[in-house]
Amino acid sequence: MISARALLRVVCVGALLVVVAGAQAQAEDAADPSPVATDFEITVEPSSEADSSDGPGAADAAVAPESDEDSPAAEVSILRRDMSLETDQTYVDGDKVIWTDKGAYIDGDAFIRFENMTLQADEVWTDLKKALRAKGNVRLTVDEEITYADELVFDFTTKKGIAQGGAAYGAPWYYQGYEILRVSGTESLIKDGILTTSSLKYPHTYFRASRILVNLGEEIIAKHVVFIIGGVPLLYLPAYRRSLKEKKPAAIIVKVGSDSYQGNWTSIQLPLVRNSRVRSVLQFDWSSVRGTGQGFETKYNIRDVNARMIFMPYPENATPEDQTALKRNAQEINSRLRGDFNRQRVQRLFVPFELTEDDIRRDRARAQDAVAALEAGETAFGDLASAFSDDDATKGNQGIIGYLAPGDGVLLPQVEAMVMALEYDEVTPLIETPAGSYLFRVSDVIRTRGRIEKQVQVIFIAIQASDDAKDATRESVEDLIREAKAGADFSAMIEERGGTIPRSALTISEGESLMLDPPTEVWLQLDDFEWAQRRAIRDMESGDISAAIELREGMLVLRMIEEEETPDFAALATEISAHESAENGGAIGWTGPADVPRQVYNSSRGLEEGQVSSVIDTPEGFYVVKSEGRRNIQGEATIFRKDLRSFGRAETFRTGTEWDMEFRHQQDIPMGWERRGKRVAFWTRLDFGSRTFKEGLGQDRSELRAFGVVTYDSSPTRPEDLTPSFRSRLTVDKTFDFAEGTGTVQRLPELTGSWGGQLQRVWGFRQLHRWMDDVADTVEDWGAGPLRFPTLVSTTFSLDGSLANLFRDKFRYSESVRATRAARGLGEENTQDVYLRTLDVGMTLRKESSLEISSTREVKLSMDGSSQVVWHGADQKGNTNILRGVFSGSAGASNNLFRVYDIGWVPGASRLKHDVTTSVNFDWAPSVNDTEPDPDNPDPELVKLYPFGSSTYLFERKFVSLNLTSAFQIKTRQAETINGLTLSLRTSRDFSEREALGDRKWEFISGTGRFSPLASGNLSGTLNASWDPNTYGPTSTIQRPPFSLVQFSSSVRYRSGDFRKGWSTDFGTQYQRLTGRARRNLVFGFDWRPSRLFQIDVDTRFEYDRNRL
Repeated sequence: MISARALLRVVCVGALLVVVAGAQAQAEDAADPSPVATDFEITVEPSSEADSSDGPGAADAAVAPESDEDSPAAEVSILRRDMSLETDQTYVDGDKVIWTDKGAYIDGDAFIRFENMTLQADEVWTDLKKALRAKGNVRLTVDEEITYADELVFDFTTKKGIAQGGAAYGAPWYYQGYEILRVSGTESLIKDGILTTSSLKYPHTYFRASRILVNLGEEIIAKHVVFIIGGVPLLYLPAYRRSLKEKKPAAIIVKVGSDSYQGNWTSIQLPLVRNSRVRSVLQFDWSSVRGTGQGFETKYNIRDVNARMIFMPYPENATPEDQTALKRNAQEINSRLRGDFNRQRVQRLFVPFELTEDDIRRDRARAQDAVAALEAGETAFGDLASAFSDDDATKGNQGIIGYLAPGDGVLLPQVEAMVMALEYDEVTPLIETPAGSYLFRVSDVIRTRGRIEKQVQVIFIAIQASDDAKDATRESVEDLIREAKAGADFSAMIEERGGTIPRSALTISEGESLMLDPPTEVWLQLDDFEWAQRRAIRDMESGDISAAIELREGMLVLRMIEEEETPDFAALATEISAHESAENGGAIGWTGPADVPRQVYNSSRGLEEGQVSSVIDTPEGFYVVKSEGRRNIQGEATIFRKDLRSFGRAETFRTGTEWDMEFRHQQDIPMGWERRGKRVAFWTRLDFGSRTFKEGLGQDRSELRAFGVVTYDSSPTRPEDLTPSFRSRLTVDKTFDFAEGTGTVQRLPELTGSWGGQLQRVWGFRQLHRWMDDVADTVEDWGAGPLRFPTLVSTTFSLDGSLANLFRDKFRYSESVRATRAARGLGEENTQDVYLRTLDVGMTLRKESSLEISSTREVKLSMDGSSQVVWHGADQKGNTNILRGVFSGSAGASNNLFRVYDIGWVPGASRLKHDVTTSVNFDWAPSVNDTEPDPDNPDPELVKLYPFGSSTYLFERKFVSLNLTSAFQIKTRQAETINGLTLSLRTSRDFSEREALGDRKWEFISGTGRFSPLASGNLSGTLNASWDPNTYGPTSTIQRPPFSLVQFSSSVRYRSGDFRKGWSTDFGTQYQRLTGRARRNLVFGFDWRPSRLFQIDVDTRFEYDRNRL
């Protein structure tokens, strides 16, 4: 016996039967030093202590000599519990191992792994032929099923066994029982066991069954099942069966229930198709009160991508170094496909800012200040570089350029001579150049084999132009760009206006060596350009002109002459991809979320046509994807028939039949514009409804509505792009009523359009914005407190228009209008079908701003104004070609005040934040109609537009709303946030003279209080109350004193767990008195979900005014 954690590792090339034969052969020939021909090897790593060995077989254990590097002991270091095993190999490990002629005994931390089985226990005995017995903390894993037991008997060959006092786990179920029998390789039988999804040793909810049969990966079958909560049996089922197959749809879904409206009811659903694109189901409903219903429903949601892919899998048994190397290779391929390695031929026009004598004197004085600070000796050179230097490349690194040697060419020859003459810690005199002033210092010297390298620091103080000069240069460059885009000679512009390319505009390779006169035309890879230039070049094509790039020294404009071809994705995929699609150039066709790894699909969905993804990391390896299109198609089709029943709660009778048919379809239309942010979409809907009544119980009615919309959207593809966007929509809406008119507005057709965005991005307003911004800076320098001069920041505009041909059947005219129409010979009917043509053009401006009054108070202001021109072909009185101008406006202000208090004296608390927000908003618009001096005798010439169409200003608006919110938050010492209490109060007042308002000028004053005293949010409560502040006259149908309570509700809710598993309960009261009679209710709710597979909901309401539950 080998003790003291001696490690026995057995590597078998045959089955365990062969292991026994080999072990006996080695035991018989142990004295023979010659090699033994066996089908296995036993390698033993001795412990550090020499332990005595007794018992049978101790003398038969051969210990490999440590000095022999070729012995099996040399391989021990690579053997471990998670090592890869070949077919029919077994791995054994334990503290103590005793070999006998009848098998092996492992004592202490026993571990055996064979094929798909892993066993761990305190002690294990095996005959190494077929039988195995384990005791103490037994854990047996076969595939994904885990069995725990006090004692286990197991058969290697049949995979059968018995577990005493055990439990098993097969996601998501846990099984426990006095005895668990493994009856086959995949089936287990639990006698007198329990079934639960809780991982607790003593679960609070479970199913108890006399027999539980678990077929791993297939299903669970349980007999005589009792559902128990907290030890109390609640439900008995003769049998329970549940599929364990992933994503397997139920063959049939049955729902039963009972409520006061439907009575006892049953709903049966038969799924026909259920996949990632299409779901189809047949449904049958029955209700003891509402009758029967049958129907069919199909929903489809196709969000596919057409793509090519390159797949680079991880090598088998890949090390972290192998994975890193593979990822680096994938990133390089990705860069090649994105064009980062392509060479670009680019022309560069640099227009420097104009410098004045004042600019030179100002910055020379800054340089002298730096020299004075250096000579004072109180500040290190590196700190002065961080404070004074304008060289962005070095100021963040103590001004260090790097190690330089004579002849490197990084510095000008005359400057290099001065720097190389310096010794350690010496500084050059101030060197003045047209670009600025320099100070150099040698901070380290290295001498190697006759070569001297010196670490050099620099302080560069640039001569910068004034703001006025910069603005003038910006405007002139914008003019040059417009001329170049119009066809002007770009090369001639460079000769006439171009200056020397500054260091900040050089490419990476140019920056590595000093170039006195950099060329205006370069032929380099994309990744060699500076970041801002690279971003501009990436989306340019041959002949394109970039936007102006602002540098410290001036403005830079680029022109693309030509570009090398990007490697063909299909050819590269055929060459290197390991995916089966490689032979087709990586083409995978139209692919949905269920066809490729989720990471690949999500990345592909975010690509525009022609774009290449970043490297996509998955558990299998790395992917690179190129999008060749997307399609979004979704919709549904429904046919349903149900009984029409009489009104009532207890007893009803059938009055007729109702048919509902609906079809909806929506999809994006590929136009090839998607990459430029332009999209076209189509949406249509067809609805048919029919009601057929028994004789004398109702009037039959049928209706068909056809609705279609085509939309066009032009939005920036990048969030940082504030370019205004354009949206338009063409709508056709027609309703066919087979019985009587519908009274709905029908669009035959209607075309709308809207162009809007940030005003400062519109040409012509950019210079105005810069001027206003300069004035704002000047006003701020005057110290005007919180007041700021307004700018165009946060100013938006919208230009809107619509052209429509509208139809409405059965339009009802008022008595006074009918008299006017009759006098004009337009008919005396109460209702008529109306065809109306309308045109509406308008503009809206909106401005938002914030005033920071103090560190704890902020005021936000908003204003918007709108002007609109409305044309209607006719009005209700028969007037034609009505043209009206409409103006409206709104304004709002909110004041936010917050305080933070230290409440450390409260146990567990740290800070209290009190936030108070008040706001007031005003909305005003006049009526587009003329005011009648005498409503009883209307003037035929005064306009009264139809109340439908593009105009929304048919009624006067004078509306004020008020809001108050107060919130208390507590921050605990564990950095948790408790939203303790929130109070809000809101109301509004209508100052218009509309007759329909009557005495109700004020909206109800509504108050809400919410509290949540726990950081988890599990406990919460709400109070809601409404008061009516209006005073009603004696003729009003409503009679109550001002500020009467009209609504009140309260509720307290507690929840535990989440949507997967947990419970919640709530209790509350309700009071309502909107008209004459008050209604009072008590409500109670409880829901409990022991798992995703089972849920109980109980909701009750007691109307104690009516004594009804």
